[in-house]
Amino acid sequence: MLKGKTDKYTALKVLLIGYVLLLTLSCSHKYNSNELDLSYYQWNMWAGDEGAGQGISSDPAPPGCGWDEFNRGVGNLVRIPATFESQFSVEENKGVLWYHCRFTLPDLWHSKTIHLAFENAGPGLDLFLNEQFVESHKGNDTPFELNITDQVYYTRDNHLAIKVIDSESGSNSGAFGIMGKIVVKSSAPPNDSAH
Repeated sequence: MLKGKTDKYTALKVLLIGYVLLLTLSCSHKYNSNELDLSYYQWNMWAGDEGAGQGISSDPAPPGCGWDEFNRGVGNLVRIPATFESQFSVEENKGVLWYHCRFTLPDLWHSKTIHLAFENAGPGLDLFLNEQFVESHKGNDTPFELNITDQVYYTRDNHLAIKVIDSESGSNSGAFGIMGKIVVKSSAPPNDSAH
């Protein structure tokens, strides 16, 4: 009878130690209160054909389905990185991919400069935030950042839309899409002085 209680006690101790170790390991990642990694968010990915063959422009077109339908979530549910090749067949390539994600920023970021940091996306993209064009970018071989301070909302949903264009010529050039992380970063405004 005593041996059965000892075995249960030992098993309970092992279980408790394992739980503490698991909790310690899961909480040991570096937390940065000035970053929001959108790779962990749910994204919608849609193969469209708006602007196919035109490349990126200074006056890009919104999604062909319209902002209302797009913001409700059309296409495949994905987590990024997600490329055309990982979600669609070659026959479906119309030269344009749309990505949509919703995120909310903390009110504490309100007086800060906000950037979207891309690890790898392209070869060309048009960035929209809350249905407003922000900026275009060419190239997918190096990380880059885009300033979204003037378009971002605080304490309510932001609708991030990214139109990725296969190539300038519209030809099917191989891998395209979001091929790395996207992180929202906050930093002190450039005119802030240290006290």
